[in-house]
Amino acid sequence: MKKWILVLLFSAAPLWGAESEGVFPTVDELLNRVEQSNPELRAARGEAEAAAARADRAGVWPNPVLGFSKEKIPAGDRMTHWRGEQEIPFPGKPTQERRMGRHEAASAEARARLKTLEFRTEARDLAARLRRSEAVTSLIGQEIESLDALVASLRARLSAGRGGSGGMGGAASGSPAADLFSLEAERGRMENMLREERQEGRAARLRLNQLLDRSLDGPIVVSAPPALLPPAQPLEALLETSKTESPMLVLARHERGHARAQRTQAALAWMPDLAVMVDEQKMDTGESGRELGVSLSVPLWISGPWADNREARRHRAAAEDAARAMTVEVERQLRTEHAEVLARLESARAYERSIRPAAQSALDLVRRQYESGRGEFARVLDALRSRLAVETEYQEALAQVANHWGMLEEWVGAPLSPAGR
Repeated sequence: MKKWILVLLFSAAPLWGAESEGVFPTVDELLNRVEQSNPELRAARGEAEAAAARADRAGVWPNPVLGFSKEKIPAGDRMTHWRGEQEIPFPGKPTQERRMGRHEAASAEARARLKTLEFRTEARDLAARLRRSEAVTSLIGQEIESLDALVASLRARLSAGRGGSGGMGGAASGSPAADLFSLEAERGRMENMLREERQEGRAARLRLNQLLDRSLDGPIVVSAPPALLPPAQPLEALLETSKTESPMLVLARHERGHARAQRTQAALAWMPDLAVMVDEQKMDTGESGRELGVSLSVPLWISGPWADNREARRHRAAAEDAARAMTVEVERQLRTEHAEVLARLESARAYERSIRPAAQSALDLVRRQYESGRGEFARVLDALRSRLAVETEYQEALAQVANHWGMLEEWVGAPLSPAGR
């Protein structure tokens, strides 16, 4: 048995080391690490545990009061008193306090779950933004290299005195000098885009490292790209899951339950609490006696219970309305985000299937035509810009898939798996 434990530990060590260096095999591994490492999420879970601990003592009777005293009466005799008092709440009051405590603890747990899902959504979106920045900056770098090659070729032609008309020797293009200025302007534009994209990636990396509770300037790499597949469960199943798992609905239900318990407790505020007392007395002469007493707390000042009842009624009505509104809102948002995910997935697949290959083919064709002197320089620039725009739109579509997938998980209330997994 010990051998197997050692084997598992050593086999997992490379993965732990990779994650500590910022390399994650999948997005799910990254999200799991955020859940484990983020201090805000740990604080939210700690608050939920504290609320659960408070619920354990809710509804407990007040501590008894024990007393000891020595009395000297005017006649000179001395007396020792042993006294005990216990307040007993009216039946039903402790029960409602316990119910309120349980609802408060469950609400704190639901808020912690909601915060966890929100952080998962943000981390998923940041990872997609980081991937987008890396892909777009890589393509811009390639385009700048291509432009540099064209600039070098045109400058060589101009210095050799071949700067008349024609593209790379034909008449379809304009002046090579004008082409050179256009290339230099386009290169400057791409350098600006490169700086902006790098800053986008740097900002995403900083925030993602913060969520991971790592050094802010540390590298982050997600090895496997996300699968462009719809959720494994159909919409109807997601709607059913949300009824029990959605933290928004859970929170609304427990707020409603807390309001109902508060209403019942407020109604019991008119009922008197009981207190019992026992006093054992012993004289120094050896004689002893006992005093027993019972008292009731009378709600003589009715303004307090009256205000409590009025507040409880308003609170319960507000909680009922809020719960109904949240039920409709969760269904609406879930349906919306499910449709968004499917639409973004189809858009990303369309880019992969036809749009990106077509843009690349168009660029290759016009570049060959221009280099052979049969094409216009303006078409080369248009093709360059088109391919870069298509790649940027594709990466943005992937980022939108990640963002809406995370929001769908928030409204469902649980992580989702792609179909086929």
